Parts: sequence; structure tokens; C-alpha cells
Amino acid sequence: MLQGYCDPRYRSVREAFARNFTEHGERGASICVIAQGETVVHLWGGESGGESVNDSGRPWNEDTVCHVFSCTKGAVALCAHLLADAGELDFERPIRDYWPEFGQNGKAEIPLRMALNHQAGLPAIRTEFGTDELFDGRALARLIERDAPVWEPGTSHGYHAVSFGVLIDEVIHRVTGRSAGRFFRDEVAGPLGLDYWIGLPESVEPRLAPIVLPDIPAATDPRQPVSASDTVAAVRRNVEVLLAACRDREFRAAGNPAGGGVATAAGLAGMYAPLSLDGTIHGKRLISENAIPSMARPRSVSDRDAVLDIPTAFTLGFTSSWGTGTHRPGLGFCLGESAFGHPGMGGSIGFADPANHLAFGYVMTRMNGLPSLDERAQSLIDATYRAAGLRDRKPGFWRH
Repeated sequence: MLQGYCDPRYRSVREAFARNFTEHGERGASICVIAQGETVVHLWGGESGGESVNDSGRPWNEDTVCHVFSCTKGAVALCAHLLADAGELDFERPIRDYWPEFGQNGKAEIPLRMALNHQAGLPAIRTEFGTDELFDGRALARLIERDAPVWEPGTSHGYHAVSFGVLIDEVIHRVTGRSAGRFFRDEVAGPLGLDYWIGLPESVEPRLAPIVLPDIPAATDPRQPVSASDTVAAVRRNVEVLLAACRDREFRAAGNPAGGGVATAAGLAGMYAPLSLDGTIHGKRLISENAIPSMARPRSVSDRDAVLDIPTAFTLGFTSSWGTGTHRPGLGFCLGESAFGHPGMGGSIGFADPANHLAFGYVMTRMNGLPSLDERAQSLIDATYRAAGLRDRKPGFWRH
């Protein structure tokens, strides 16, 4: 049974959400849509307990929180943009200006911009690491200092699945003395009153919906070191270790900046709400209006991501629509032309659409095992845009 609120103008979103449970195997989930700064959809349903599709669980509640994996990258990117907006970061400056030890092994001239848009040539942490390092952001930073780019920075782009978080987190730490998770709590989640954490407090643990994981290769052991010479294999192993560790309370407390975020759908949408307007929500200014276009403009676009081998498009720290029109589950997703945000492994997503003044958040407990969104999230996105008055989603974007 679905619970929550849905503005009658957005009833098609409620209908799509209900179909996810009856037709698309949804286990437990929540969706939130904020239009013109006001919540028009906040629905939840299903179960939030159990770690397999056969386990029964407790009902999903309004305050149930869920792993959002790489949606975390959007939160960390926002922290970087806040610092740039305040004049404390310059995305064109070399990373070594903020983090001197980074500038070895061919990395001296890599600008911060290339880390944000996945062009830095450091898609994986190639040095062996186990969960001791995974739980310690500074330790991972020391490992990536040793690595050399696997392509000439700026000549290609490929998804920096775990290394993105390490790179941006360490720069934030060097500038502010705070981790990205702490900075996010102090400057974003706290002031906006969001249920969104990069570093989950123990007091919130009882509200957590365990993730129903996709199949993880038997070779993965989160307590063993990771080593791979092949770039894609190295990325895969990085991700597998993170995924296998996500059931560990220590992992959630550590707040991994690439994939350790935990949030409600309302928390995800609430983070993007000021970005869908002029940087202000309900009288609270998060960021200047002039900072928002740089978040939305695609910087790295390709029909074949060097790591994921699917079409991807990255802005400065966020993503725009992936793919070229017709959505195929797991191979892309379709947003508005001005929209930017970030999907999370398994199917979650949050985004802002400044042109249409929409903010969107979707979280779920059953992961899809695909590199992108499946029909559950895309059907909700499509219904949201139709309810907002858009009619055309070709080629690749929702348009009026």
C-alpha cells in the first residue's frame, strides 16, 4: 500500500510508482518531487527490511533511509561548487595546488575540473587496498597519490567510480580541514534540514532499509586487498569491495565520498531544490544563482565511456542525460535539457532541472545490477515531466 502525498496534477506519478510494485518487482521505495520549491509528490511503499528478495520486512515509512551509492557524488560535487562560489576553489587550478603530494607520476598539471568531469585518467585506485583503507579517506588519498594516469588527462573520459570521491574529498579536506561528509552536513544537509548523510550517525541506523544486493562475484571478499592491472577490472574490483562493505556499520559511519551516502527520497530532492531555482529555497540561500549553469553544462560527452562502455555525459561533478533518445534499461536515462544530478548504483537518482524548476529524488531497496537506471526510475521521471507539461523526450532529452 502506498502512503504519502501526491498533488492531483501529478497523479500519473503515483500511478507509475504503483506499477513499479505490481509490474517491475519493486520491493520498497520512495519518491519525492519538488516543483517551484513546493513538494508535489512524496510517496513511499513496500518493505524496508530483509536482505534478499525472499525476506519479509517491516513497512517502509516516511523516515526510512536507504543507501544511495553514487548519488553521493552529486552531494560531494555540490560541496566543491559551494567552495568555488565562495572563492576558495578554482576548478582550473591544478589539483597539486591544493594537494601537493598529488602532483607526482604525471599528475602535476591535472586541473580540478578534470577530476570533476571524469577526464583525469584516474578511473581506479590501482594500488592494493582493503576495507581498512576504504573506511579511511586519507588512506585512499595516499594510495591515489602513487598512481599515474591511464590516459592523457583531458583526452578521454571514463567513469571514476570510487576515485572521484577520493579526489574531491581530499581537496575539500585540504582547503577546509573537514571531510566532504562533514562539510556537507555543516553547509548543506544541516541548514536545509535534509535527511541525507555522508557518514551515518548510529542513531539513524534503525531507520535504514537494508539493500537487496545484485549478485556479487564469489571472488569478491571485502576483507582482502584489491589489485588489478587492467583498468576496467580495477574499477570493477574497487566497486565490488565498496558494494560488499555496504552492510558494515563501519562503512556507513565512515561516509565514503564516492558511494557512502544514505538518504531519503525527500533528502535527495531537497538537496537539489535550491539548484532548481536560483540557489535559494524558502528564504535560505545555498549558493549563488550564477554558480548553477556551470553545474548543468555538459563537459564530457561520449557514445562510449572509456570505463562503462555505454553513452555517458558529465558536467562539473554531475551527470546530464545519458544516451541518445530511446531509453534502454541500464544503458542510459532521459532528463530535461537543463537537468543535472547523479544516479546511484542499483537504480536511485536525484536531480535538479532549473529550466522547469523541478527537483527529484528516488530511492529503493532492490538494486538492479545494471550500470544505469532501469524502468522503475525512468517511468517515474517520464511521468514527472509529463505532469509538468512536457511532451517530447527525443532525441535524448525531455522538451516542451
